[in-house]
Amino acid sequence: MISRRGSILILTLWTLFFLSALAVAVGAYVDSGLRLAGWFKKQTIASYAARAGVDRALMEVLADTNGWDGLTESWACNDEAFKDVQLGNGVFSVTHTVRMPDGSTTTNYGLIDEESRINVSRASADLLTSLMVVVGGVDSASASEIAASIIDWRKQEENVLTDAAKNNYYKGLAEPVKCHNGAFQEIHELLLVKGVSSALFANIEPYVTVHGSGKVNVNTASAVVLRVLAVSSGADETATTSLIEKIISFRERKEVLKIATASGIMRQLKEAVGLQPPEESVLSGMMSMITLQSTCFRGTSEGRSGAGQASNFDAKVLSREVCRTEFVFDRGNRTKVYWHED
Repeated sequence: MISRRGSILILTLWTLFFLSALAVAVGAYVDSGLRLAGWFKKQTIASYAARAGVDRALMEVLADTNGWDGLTESWACNDEAFKDVQLGNGVFSVTHTVRMPDGSTTTNYGLIDEESRINVSRASADLLTSLMVVVGGVDSASASEIAASIIDWRKQEENVLTDAAKNNYYKGLAEPVKCHNGAFQEIHELLLVKGVSSALFANIEPYVTVHGSGKVNVNTASAVVLRVLAVSSGADETATTSLIEKIISFRERKEVLKIATASGIMRQLKEAVGLQPPEESVLSGMMSMITLQSTCFRGTSEGRSGAGQASNFDAKVLSREVCRTEFVFDRGNRTKVYWHED
């Protein structure tokens, strides 16, 4: 009798042990599932917050209907619209990165126009050569060859002799590629072009684009880009330096060039910063390459979940609770011409 009772007790204890183990296992599974569901919820919130940031940016761009574009406008410089904006359980910020004269970078809240850069799909051979010399740091002969290769890569018309040599070069590479024979689709496509090394690309990448009208907005372009334009027109170096300094000084005073004619631009600069004849000559040489209005605008919208602190599980995937969307918007066509979401 005692033996039977002992057996029942042992069986009961084993049953309780297995039930406890099962409860622990089920609890752990359910807990992991709940945490995973929570993470998916945060990720979804972050994604929609990032998209809301893009929509806000587009709204600011489309609201700008004057005849010029500058860095003082709401799409370019607007912490209230673009910095840590709370939206339900999410937060978004819209930023762009600017390369400083000393080579460092700074992040600003708002967008940057693509016309502040040089469009490699539309730039002339002289402008591309100037870009390679001024920014790329290569010698004139090499710069001319690289400029010719870029134009050769993007040109659409056929030439039996030159195209045969070109195609033989690209097919003969360790990793053969096909020459595009059309406009660049993405800026990293430059790395496929003959003569464009990784080091050269790293130097020029902050100053080039594949979007926009092909002209450079003098209201938004960096001093480096303005110098490239001046050098491509054969301008005097001293006059070029002083002209660029005056344009940057003019803009730092929150001024914007508004009259898109040579006489209008020169008159406004002369009245504001005392433009001199040698500088006027440099500006005249640049006129065919510049504009005061932009068509395409770039930004990075970062969406974040606003929910509490991360658990140990969440800490492993915390970076994925932030969604970043880089985009380029064409205001004229009202279309997104570039979209990349992390």
